[in-house]
Amino acid sequence: MAATSSFGDDADLMVADDLYLIAVCQGISQADATGLMAISDEEYAAELQLQELLLLLSPPPPLAVAAPATGEDDATAVATCKICLDYVPPSHVHHASRGCAHAFCTACLSGYISAKTQGGRISDIKCPGDGEDCCNVLDPELCQGIISGEAFEALCAALCMSMVEGAGNFCYCPFNDCSEILVDDRGGDVPESECPACRRLFCARCGVPWHAGISCAEYGQLAPGDKGKEDLVVLEMAKGEKWKRCPHCKFLVDKREGCVHITCR
Repeated sequence: MAATSSFGDDADLMVADDLYLIAVCQGISQADATGLMAISDEEYAAELQLQELLLLLSPPPPLAVAAPATGEDDATAVATCKICLDYVPPSHVHHASRGCAHAFCTACLSGYISAKTQGGRISDIKCPGDGEDCCNVLDPELCQGIISGEAFEALCAALCMSMVEGAGNFCYCPFNDCSEILVDDRGGDVPESECPACRRLFCARCGVPWHAGISCAEYGQLAPGDKGKEDLVVLEMAKGEKWKRCPHCKFLVDKREGCVHITCR
């Protein structure tokens, strides 16, 4: 009898397992699954086969897709220098302008700026990304830490020059020991001007030291050898004394007496 009782307990456990499997497969409660057991063995076997087939035909869960690196992950991305085309670690990447995303290594960008700022005045210095196609002007704050102090000052001067030239109303002090950049903020045509740096007079219209006593038109007609400081003093005196020029050699003649006939030497 004890063995019979044990066999009955095992059968009950098998039935309970079957009820649990049906409830899981069909998404119903175990109490509702009890009613499904009141069927024949053939129907029950067919039901199990159907459930297995449904499990095989059900689509697999979607795979996790890696999202693009953002935030801190971007710090590990390797960039390519636009000049030497070498890979640059994040700690050595430098940007030349805030208007574009072009990246450079320290050696290439500093060498480019130093080469551009040497050899006199330049209109502007642009980002070297994409060859000559990038039109963004270099940002001094982004480049200050990788160039020398002299190159940084030259870069700032070049950018200031670009802004002044864009305004269109500027000139230079004509004296070689000054060459100050001057902006005409008064408007109109003002020939006689004073350089605020060296305090010397010059002609803003002609771009030369002030030619006292003669007009800009007269100064433009002078020969290159007659435009020196001493020559201008003589011309001013000649104008006061009403001297005349020989129509052939342009030599100054002081008529004291006699007729108006002049024979060229």
